[in-house]
Amino acid sequence: MKVIGNTSLAENTAKWLGADFYPVLERTFADGELCPRFEASGNPAMGQTAAIILQQHRNENINAYLMNYFLVLNAAKDAGFSRIYACMPYFAYSRQHKQYLPNQPVSALTVARTLEHLGADAFITVTAHEPSSLKEIFTVPSINLSSIAALSDCVARKPEFADAVIVAPDDGAEDMARALASLLGNRKYTAFEKKRDARTGEITMTPRNVELLAGKSAIIIDDMVSGGGTMVETARACSHHGSTRIASLFTHPILCGNALEKLRACCDEIVATNTIESEVSKADVSPLLAQALKELEKK
Repeated sequence: MKVIGNTSLAENTAKWLGADFYPVLERTFADGELCPRFEASGNPAMGQTAAIILQQHRNENINAYLMNYFLVLNAAKDAGFSRIYACMPYFAYSRQHKQYLPNQPVSALTVARTLEHLGADAFITVTAHEPSSLKEIFTVPSINLSSIAALSDCVARKPEFADAVIVAPDDGAEDMARALASLLGNRKYTAFEKKRDARTGEITMTPRNVELLAGKSAIIIDDMVSGGGTMVETARACSHHGSTRIASLFTHPILCGNALEKLRACCDEIVATNTIESEVSKADVSPLLAQALKELEKK
């Protein structure tokens, strides 16, 4: 197997696999057109398997990232690789996995169809926004990896969080909170009920079981932080109800605008994975990607 990628995440995955790493050189023309290419000596592609791992950078335009991915995938197919595994650590457009309002596209389905059309034989991502949707939008094998163990190793075993209650900011994150609570020895966990207006984006939150928070530290876990509103409101509510210290754990550090600054104002610890490159990407998912690729190769 050959690993094609643009950052240390791909390079480290290649090391875990004992595979060759082909770096992607990214070029942007003055008018914004992208022209990436991967470096490989000779003609090593014929009959080989390639894993494409492109890591998004914080504040990178998601559409430019996605177009870059499509172009690299197409180049790998044209180079003659017999099988191609599309590893997209953060699945772009994954929040648009269904139609919320009339005449909207199911954008995640469009991304999936494009990846398959360009030659992807399997798809791997980490903590998909709606894991069950992957089987509905992909016809090739799709794998959703959990980042919970990697996140927990970074903060949850610190002495100041030894008594922490695990908190889900909404119903969608409750499975993550339950899994983290179990991983840490059946810790107590609670959740907030969140409603977001589909038209305005306004968020309203209602806590439940808040009595668990008084005098305890809190570990809030979610799949992603974009604008930061949900995580910040949850952290403030935890503090209001008596939490002594607050940790924010999330898989994908999208962190638009001043989201990180807002988190730092209300959280004592901030830990994300390196699915997206950022200042708080402390949990490494390269071992997860490597193991998933090994399992695919066995099939």
